[in-house]
Parts: sequence; C-alpha cells; structure tokens
Amino acid sequence: MNRFTATPLCVAILAIALGSTAVAQTVAADEAPADFRSLLLEAGFSAEELAAFADWSGELSEAQADVASRLLFRLRAAGEGLVASDRHDVEPGQLVMVEGRVVSATLVELPGAAREILEQKQLTVCRVKLADGLTVVVLSMQVPTAWSRRPPGTPLDEPVKLRGVSLGTATLAGKTNPLVLARRLQWFPDANVSAGVSWLVHHGFDAALLDEVRHGQPFTRLSESLEAKAFYEILAIVAQCKPAELALRVRELLPAVEVAAKLDAAQAAAKRRELADEWKTASAATRELLRSEIANTLRRQATADHVAKRAKSGLSSIWPIVLDPERSTGDLFLIEGTARRAVRIVVDDPSGSEIVPAKGDVRGDSQEAGLREYYELDVFTTDFQSQPAYKDQPVICCVARLPEGFPTGELIREPVRVAGIFFKKWAYARRSDDEDETGDNRLPTRLAPPLMLAAEPEWLQAAAPAGPSHRGLWGGAAFAGIVAFLWIVLARVSRRDRLARAQRARYDASLENLAEL
Repeated sequence: MNRFTATPLCVAILAIALGSTAVAQTVAADEAPADFRSLLLEAGFSAEELAAFADWSGELSEAQADVASRLLFRLRAAGEGLVASDRHDVEPGQLVMVEGRVVSATLVELPGAAREILEQKQLTVCRVKLADGLTVVVLSMQVPTAWSRRPPGTPLDEPVKLRGVSLGTATLAGKTNPLVLARRLQWFPDANVSAGVSWLVHHGFDAALLDEVRHGQPFTRLSESLEAKAFYEILAIVAQCKPAELALRVRELLPAVEVAAKLDAAQAAAKRRELADEWKTASAATRELLRSEIANTLRRQATADHVAKRAKSGLSSIWPIVLDPERSTGDLFLIEGTARRAVRIVVDDPSGSEIVPAKGDVRGDSQEAGLREYYELDVFTTDFQSQPAYKDQPVICCVARLPEGFPTGELIREPVRVAGIFFKKWAYARRSDDEDETGDNRLPTRLAPPLMLAAEPEWLQAAAPAGPSHRGLWGGAAFAGIVAFLWIVLARVSRRDRLARAQRARYDASLENLAEL
C-alpha cells in the first residue's frame, strides 16, 4: 500500500514547483531571454490561459484563479533578472512596471484550490493612477497593512511601484483599463507615517518591507520572507549617514514627543479615575472585565510618564518598544547605556547566500545593500533594566562601524550613545548556560530584546584636559618629592628592622642550632 496518495492539490503544487524551476533555469541559462511571455509558453502555459482575463469584470472564476496562482509562482521564480516594460498595452504574459498612486483598494475572493496554493483567501484589487492620467488595475497578493488601519471613509492616495505580469484589460464600472498581476506593492508614503519611516522613505526605502518583520521571533530565512531584505536595506541606509545626523533628528522631535506623552498620560489618568468610579458599584462579574482594562490603563499612564521624563532629559524611552513593538517599527530612537559586548559580524557571501550571525539565527542576504560586515553591540540602558521582565537583558544595536579605537569582545564596559532605527523585538537563545544562577538572576531560555540599526555608536569617553596647567606641574612635583622622602624614611626603617630581626634570631633560635650561632 502506498504511503503517499496523490491528491489533485498535491499534483497542482508539484506542477507549479516544476514549472517554476523550469522558468528559473531558462532565465539562468539564457543571458538575454526573449521575454517573460515566451518563458511562460515554454513552461507549459497556453496562449488561451494567458488570455483568460480579457475584459475582466471584477470576479475571479476558478479557472482564472488557477492561472493567477501559477503566474504568481512564476513571478517569484523569475526574480528581478528579467526586463519589464514601461508600456501597459502589451500582450498578456509580458512583464510590466507600474508607478503611480493607489486611489482605491478592494478585496476579491479566491475560489477553489487557489486558496490553499496561495495560502490566503483573497487578492486585493487596486486602482493605480499614473502621472499621465492613465489608470491601471492591479491584482496583488499583498498590500501594506497600514492601509487597513486607516479610519473608515478615509480616501487612499498612496505612492507605489510594482513589477507584475500583464493580464490584458479589466472593465470595471464601465471603464476599460490595463490589468496587471503582482505579488506585492512597493510603498513610498509621503504622509501619515512616523518620522523614522519618513526618513527611510526619503532615502529610497520601501516601507512595505516593514510588514515582513516578525516580532518576538528569530530572524527568518530569505526564502520565507523579505525580513532580511528589510534588515540590510535599512542598515545600508543608516551606514551612509553620520551618527550626528540621526541624533540631531531625534532631538528635534523630542519636545513634541514630550508634549504628546504628557497629554497621553493625562488622558490615561482621567480614564483610570473613570474606571475606579465604575469599580465601586460594579458587580463581581463586571469587575473581572474591568480588571484588565484598569491594568492596561495604568500601564499606558506609566509608559507615557516615562516617555515624557526621558524626552525631557534628551533621550528616547525604550518602554514603547517593549510594550508595542509593531507600532514602533521603523521609529527613530536615541539611547544611552553601557556597551558590554561588541563583535564583528562578517557577511560571508554578499552575492546573496544566507549568513549566520553571532547568535546563530539566519538573517538572509545582503545583495541589495552590498554590506560585507557590521558590528553587534549589547547596550545596557537604565530604563530597560528597570523592566523586571527584561532585567539583565540588553538592547541589541547592529551598527555599520565602530569609532576608531573602540574595543571589541565579550567583556567590555564602554559608555555609548546610539541614534538609530528600531527594527524588531528579537528572540534568540541565551548565549551561555547559567545553570548556577537561580531565582530572579536567572535569564529565560529565550531572550526577546529590542534590536536597533545604526551607523555608529557615539563613544562617551571622559574629556581630556584642554592643555598644560602650571598648577598641575607644581602639584606633580610636590607629589614626587613626598614619594622620594617617604622612600628614604622607609629604607632607613627597613634597615633597622633587618638588624633587629638578626638580633632576635639569636635568641629565638632552637636549642639544636644554638651551637652554630
């Protein structure tokens, strides 16, 4: 009896995988392939299948969903090596580039086996308005998650770029426009994002890559997500700037941060008083419901108070990162602390293979960024240490370089200030076995510290004297004289002690040695 039974779904997935491999091999073997459509035809697509979306009406049939799912796998296998056309009136199956502003986004259901093949239930239908006024309809697997958090009724107007395959045309609401299928949209927002994300976008970063970050987990492999791509692109961007640039940017933001935090703390305090009044007259069942809300309100107030306090002192608070990492991803932070570890991480293969950093998690490839090395610092800050759950855990800072003369190793103690971008709340196994530690001093098996990306730490060394001082010279001379005087006195005392010990030796000698004296 066979242990493996071939189901239609398994056969479909196997066919897709084999076809994807064929496309990838064809691209690699031929330095100048004719076009993507030709490769699709060679991989088993028929001209009729590529024309299945002619005058698409907005609903997906099972046949269309099957073609779409297979095309999406081919797009992934083809990579970025094929040239895409800027024209949109091309044959179905050709690669095209689209750049414009998304003005609407709606969901369309995936029928049949396509749901299981793509591991999602829907695609997003986007209307993209180009600079020349033309509208392109885009069917995409992914869109930025921030769009779903917009207040109801808020119109979309988001700058995007995408690379997809032409499907022909779509006729929606009586208007016929080019139709394109894409795996994802690159997003370059010009409003309604944090200062850190805005700064990254200004330097060419695709903000949609931040959706790939997985908090509270190890780094994922490049084959599983684009988290590694986001890591290296951000690190490459910050590497090009001076540390003072980011620090200055954060300091410019801190006054507004302090004001907003104080307002949030006041609102939380008012909410806490309101909940306290409800508690007085609430039943036992209602109190159970209120308990969690009161705890969250107290946490919110404490966090806001701490953020305001740190901002007033000219620094960022780590608490928002700990409590709500998703909301803080891509934000700018300025921290101070003690670096207790600094190790060099070598990117073994900048051409695109996976690398294994110091803690053993695979971060991905650095082909886009061209990085060959960076440094990993463990920075211990006072506000992070004040969180009981994170006591004795560092803020991990991945920096592009170190100041000249900065020590490296596992046992350093150097005061630093770091201005950078919060990337993720990382999870990794603790480095050493602390079996001898017990109770509150014992670290958990897996740690979950914040991870920041920065250009270079500012080394807070003690300031050297501005110049020679006559007072210092006279003081040094006086000290040397005192030392010389004490040496002479001690030498004389030592000589008298030796003579005295010699005399005592005669009387303290044993009876057996008395005759020898």
